[in-house]
Amino acid sequence: LSTDVNYVSLKNDIHNVIETGVRQVEGFMKEFNECSDIYTQIKSLSPVKIRKKDPPLQWYSSLFHSFHEQEEMIDHMVSARDVGVYTVSTEPLRDVLQPLPQEGLAKISKLLPLLTKEKK
Repeated sequence: LSTDVNYVSLKNDIHNVIETGVRQVEGFMKEFNECSDIYTQIKSLSPVKIRKKDPPLQWYSSLFHSFHEQEEMIDHMVSARDVGVYTVSTEPLRDVLQPLPQEGLAKISKLLPLLTKEKK
């Protein structure tokens, strides 16, 4: 093959296809930046910090709504997508994200009764 007169051209074509595919995958993964925000938001929820801030009731309502939206988004996440010459699996990402909205709801749900008792 390396003696073929088109070898260098073919090699460059293959390189370009692979390189373009990698850029397409990187672009596809930018769609999941919101997932990183979800992860950070829920993992950083601290009952101690929330108690110190003493946010208004509307904040809790907004947070519950946000968790439900996140849960729906994660449930509808595609498990794989063809991107250029590659097939990208998002299942490992979904596996990490799937329990997070429920984890956030559980943290807030445990905190609300304590706050209610304190405010009485």
